[in-house]
Amino acid sequence: MVEQNPELVQEDLVHALRGTRALVGVIAQSLAVTLEHVTLPQFRALVLLRALGTTPAGVLAARLGVTASTGTRLVSRLVRGGWVQRGASESDRRLISLTLTDKGTDLVDDTRRRRERALKDILHTMPAADRAAAVDGLRRLADAAGEPSPESLDVLAYDRAAEA
Repeated sequence: MVEQNPELVQEDLVHALRGTRALVGVIAQSLAVTLEHVTLPQFRALVLLRALGTTPAGVLAARLGVTASTGTRLVSRLVRGGWVQRGASESDRRLISLTLTDKGTDLVDDTRRRRERALKDILHTMPAADRAAAVDGLRRLADAAGEPSPESLDVLAYDRAAEA
């Protein structure tokens, strides 16, 4: 069990909330254009497919935490929109595999790039020591919250997008 710091004071929480409001603003702004095309749950599916590559439909539904029928409806809308392509699994023709189309890949990557640009602009305004402290604090916050490391990241599709 993680040891809790008994010295957390209300002022610390106020500053943490202020910082997270700033990050939510960056996220919201990066998603604004994206959400004109797909819903947030659909975008989450696209992000997972970007990170995982070709994936069985049942695995995607499980990773999204939805039932198979909900996953099927979500994927059907993505296929109709040209974001995802369905195909038979190479290992078992009875299984349906899902692959991002170029259009789906572009949507995920463009969203990530908008978020990176906004964060870069903010971080660039900070003195080097403050920037280093902020980045270290964000890393520690992500660790404490159980966010995946960059090496195992599948939430923001950073690893595959960076390779493209």
